[in-house]
Formats: sequence, structure tokens, C-alpha cells
Amino acid sequence: MSAASGYPLLVEDFSPGFHAATVSNRLPPGATPDAKNAWFHQVGFTPKRATMGRRPGDRLINPTAMSLGDRVEALFEFRQRGANPKLLAICDGLLYAFDGIDAFVAQTIAIWTPGEPVRVSMFRENVLLVDGTVNKRWNGAAAFDLGTIAPTAAPALATAAGPGVTGTYEGYGVWYDPVMDHESSPSATSAQVVFANQARQWTKPAGAPGAEYTHWRIYVRRVDTNELNFYRAATEPIASATLTENTSDTARRDLGPQANDNDPPSAPFAMIGEWNGFGIGVEPDSDEFVVSKQGDLQSWHPKHRFPVNRGSGTPTTTAKPYGEEYLLQKDSGTWRLIGTKVPFICRKVVGSFGNVAYDASMEIGSQYWGWDREKGPYVTDLVTWRALDEGRLKNFLATITPTALHKIRIGHVPSERIVFWAVPVGGASRTRVLLPYQYELDAWLPPIEGLEYSAFCTFTDPTSATLATYAGDEWGRVHRLFIGDRQSVPTTNPMSTLTGTATAATASTITDAGAAFYTTGSGLAGLPVAVRSPAGDWQWRRIASNTGTVLTLDTVNGAPFSPAPAAGWTYYVGGIEWYQWTPVLDVGDPFLEKLLHDLHIAALAPTSALALSVDVRVNGDLASVRPTLEFAFSAGSGGVWGVSTWGSAVWGGAAQRPSKQSLGRTVESVQFRFRNFTPDARVILSAYALGADPNVRRRSVGGA
Repeated sequence: MSAASGYPLLVEDFSPGFHAATVSNRLPPGATPDAKNAWFHQVGFTPKRATMGRRPGDRLINPTAMSLGDRVEALFEFRQRGANPKLLAICDGLLYAFDGIDAFVAQTIAIWTPGEPVRVSMFRENVLLVDGTVNKRWNGAAAFDLGTIAPTAAPALATAAGPGVTGTYEGYGVWYDPVMDHESSPSATSAQVVFANQARQWTKPAGAPGAEYTHWRIYVRRVDTNELNFYRAATEPIASATLTENTSDTARRDLGPQANDNDPPSAPFAMIGEWNGFGIGVEPDSDEFVVSKQGDLQSWHPKHRFPVNRGSGTPTTTAKPYGEEYLLQKDSGTWRLIGTKVPFICRKVVGSFGNVAYDASMEIGSQYWGWDREKGPYVTDLVTWRALDEGRLKNFLATITPTALHKIRIGHVPSERIVFWAVPVGGASRTRVLLPYQYELDAWLPPIEGLEYSAFCTFTDPTSATLATYAGDEWGRVHRLFIGDRQSVPTTNPMSTLTGTATAATASTITDAGAAFYTTGSGLAGLPVAVRSPAGDWQWRRIASNTGTVLTLDTVNGAPFSPAPAAGWTYYVGGIEWYQWTPVLDVGDPFLEKLLHDLHIAALAPTSALALSVDVRVNGDLASVRPTLEFAFSAGSGGVWGVSTWGSAVWGGAAQRPSKQSLGRTVESVQFRFRNFTPDARVILSAYALGADPNVRRRSVGGA
């Protein structure tokens, strides 16, 4: 290349990632100081190297919302033996299952509280779902309360014709669910009755158990021999009002429960999990945790509750397993459970790292990722705790809404080795920004914008056997993340309008009289829309609602157009706003004047005739951006680099294309902003370089 151009090509390594630093010319080479929606498309590790360009889009998997304009409160994978896994969602208090095609199907009546986050724990091929107001169990077909109360009165006991037992007996009853092998706590004890080779006749105890409790059981104790415990004598269908049995003392083998042993939770849980066979529950705004019977997450003794740093005045935000540990966290502090039986010891691990919300932390591999109130994102193995901002993200973290930290959500993209947090910024309470971290490169990617995120999960599609990351939004919809080139646009047959020319417009509306915008359900609500003036200026906003011909912006959570577009402007629905500024280029001396010659670009262009916009900013002039340069990556002559005619060429194949443009400017320092806004036309930047000659006779006053 140097023979063709006269200047060396400095192949950029973007693996240092995104650094929101105040002094951009001190960034590591290749680091991006200001960017949005950029992505590592190709990553190498020996040595570390990455190409960068616009991120992949997202795919809308249910164009018709589960519930119009309602937040998806939970998204999770559900597995049972002998059945394909299901992708489940909670929206507007109702449970839905993905049909594998393009819709979520309602599973039960509305039982959760609309607007409240739902937390999930698996238990014996059932899933437990709690939201701070109700505790429910779902078995794949129906939902039930978590546990049941004891019978409200003792069973009546009387003698019946023998042969039978001899002695003085008393007993109590319980409700029994044979599918889950779960029984309630015992009723009150019956009166004592003397038997002389007679059968025992029982009347079913009073009460109204749930429909899943299809039987009642009787436990008996012999009083005249001072028997200490009650043992099971019989199990009877719930429809039977009476039961006659003559089970001998030696045949009664199964020990009965003690009072309150199998009580349902005494209050709704805000979060629930399992550790060493015990259920661990935390009630809303509580600094205590509650423990279930081992092996039975439907039985919670009311006395089995214990404090987490009692007296601190702050509630527990997180209770979840990590490896063999179980962590209890507040917004700035972490404790672990120790022991194998109740009562457990709750011991502090660290007082300077906590977690602001249950959904803001996750175990990935052997590490635990969370978000502390003061330190922001971090990673730990419980020995070493490392804040991930490391001074690089201070500017960005300062924009996060402090009163909405409880809405931060974490997600994972296993195929890309990326962990990300959805965060509310700029005073807004909605989580519209993803902050992604590439943990193999140990580098931040630039912030991602596109949707209004409310819940995340990874799910393996049983049809394609593909593991992917899914997100729920504020509009009752679910999206598969980071696939394709558009931002979650719904389509019909024929395809709905995505691009066109406005026939009229205001600061908050775009009208296209000939359009056929998607209007089913929530329509295009929550999706991005861009407008481009005839002069080439872009604006990006978010749609609140639409008709078949008019798009209306969300000006409650965002700004109107400024300046307002007009008839003749081009609009794009679902386009992704991508840009990245380079670090300051000053040839090692910010005070020495340089004569710029050429800007060289090498990019992966999937098709010919694609354009890359390049803006120029010189000498630290943040307020002024020079006129945009357009790099057109045409098919060229098919030559190999160094042989073909300069200007546009193919480099080593049909996809890798270099280009250059003459600059002819004298500056001290320069930055370039790369952009490629047009939907379905992604350009991946692999290298750029600046041809410049130092002017040794020209230094700024006071230069070092």
C-alpha cells in the first residue's frame, strides 16, 4: 500500500474498547472515546485485535403485543423432562408461552400484579414466581398458590365395628397433593377416644384447600402408651366425608408434621431461590430472609426467619445462588450463608460492593457480575472484587438516573462473550441504554440504544437448537437481540412500510400519505425512526404511536425534532444510529502543526455501492464539525491491494474494500467520526490511517 499512496497504513486495533474519558488524546490506541451502537464484529486474541462497526439489529418475535403498552416483567426458560424447553413471559400480570413462531399465548388467568417485577426459581419441574404481592407455582399447565393453610378444625374421631385396634388414640388431619407429594401443616388434634378391638372412624377436617390437594390424610398417636409422635394411618380422596381405618400400631411408619412445619409463606416474597435444597425467600423492603423446609419449597415455618445486617436500615436487594454459595446483598454490601441446616450463619463478605437490584446481577462462568450503588458495574469471584469503570466510564455513569437504580437489568450474549446492563440515563426512568462489556477482551463496547428494555434471558430455540439472547420491552413485546440489520421492525404480508418520503411533517409527526405502517397491537411504538434532510442531516427519535400513514413521536420521554422536518424529507423506521469518533490524531505532538494529505479507510462492505459518512473535527473544536465526507465502496476493478487504481479497490476479496480521500488541510490535531446510518447497509471498519507531514517550523505558542 505504501507504494500506491506514499503513506503508511496504520491498521487500527479496536480491542481496547470504549473509554468515556475526559482527555481523549490520552486514550489507548484504538480506543473509542465517543460512540454509539458500535460492535466488535471480528475479535482476535493473539494478539488482541478487533474490527468495529454498527451493531447487529434485533428481531421482533411477536409483532402482536401480549398486552398493549404494558411492560414485560419477566422472561425466562422453562424446562421439564420429556418436553421441549419453553420461553415464558409475564406481562400485565399474565403468564404467556412463546409458540415458536410469532406469538406468545396466554397460559393462565391474570394472577400477578401488573407493573411489578416477577422473580423466578425452579423447583421439581415447576417454576415458582413471586412479585412482592403473590407467591405462585406453575406446573406447565396451571398456576397454584405456593403451599396451603392447614385444615381449620380437628377431624372428629369415633369408634366403629371391628376388628380393629385397642387403646386410647387421638389424631389430626392434613391436606395432601400427591403430584407434588406435598401436605399441609396439621389441623388441631381430635378428642381422645378409647378403642377395644374396634376400627377408627374419622370425619374430614374443615377447610377449603386448593384444587391440587386431592386427598386428606390422618395421623394418629396412641395416648395410653405415651407415644410421642403422630404416625400416618390413612390417605383418603378429598371427596370422602368420612374415613374408617384400623391400621395397627406397627403398620403406622411415616412420621407426621409438627405444628407450622408445612405452612405456606406468611407473606408474599419479592425474591425466591434455592440453596442446598432449602428455599430462601425475601419479603419486600425487608432486611430478613426466610428459610423453607429442606427439599420442599412450599413449606415455610414462620419462625425460620433471620436478619441480614439488622439495624442498618436498608432492605435486602438481592438473594441468589453463586456457585456453591448463596449471596444476600444490599445496594452496597454482600453477605453469604454458611451452614447445612437451619439456622444458617449470615456472614459479611465485603462491605463496599453490593447490588442495586435483584435483576442487576448474574453468574457467568465462575464469576459474579453486579452493580454497586456507588462503584457501578463490577465483577468478582468473592476473593477479588474489581470495579469495571476504572476511571474510564465516569462521564457516562454520571448520567445514570440515581433514583431509578432499582430498574437496572443485566443480560448475557454467550456467543459474543458480552455481559451488559440496561440502565436509565439522563433523568429518565425507562431503561433505554445498554452498557455492554466484552469479558474476554476485558473491554467496554460503546453504549447501545434501540429499544426500551425491561427483562432479559437466554433461551435455546428447540427448533433451530440455537442459543440466543431475548429481551422484553415496555410494549408487551419480545425481541431476539443482535441479529440482522434492522431494529425490530414488524412485517406483514406484503411487508409494511419502513422507508419513504414524508408528504407532511411537524416537530412531533411524520406523515406519508402513501404509507402502510404496521398498526396491529402496539404498532411501531417504542421503535426508532430517523429522518434525513435533502442536505444530508440526520435526526433520530422514538415512536410513541402510529396510524397507517402517520408516525407520532414520544415527546414525553424524548425530545421533538429540531429543526422540524418537512415534506420531501426521507424517513427510516427501524434504522440503527451508529457512529464512533476516533481518538485525537496528532502524530505524537499536539502542539506541532501537520499538513494533512489523505484519509485512508479499509472496510468490510457486504455489497457494492455502500457509503460511509466521515465527519472531521480539528484542533479540539468540539462545537464545530466540518462538512461530511462520503466514502463510496463500489465494486472496483477486482484488483488486489497495491495493484488496482487508487480511489476504490478490492483488497483480498469481494468484501474487503479500501478507499481514500484527499483532505488538504493544515492542523495540529484531528478527529474523525465514522457513520453509516442507512438500514440494511452495514459497513464494518477494519482499518484507517491519516497521511500527514509534520511542519517542524510551525508550533503553537507555548508548545512543549
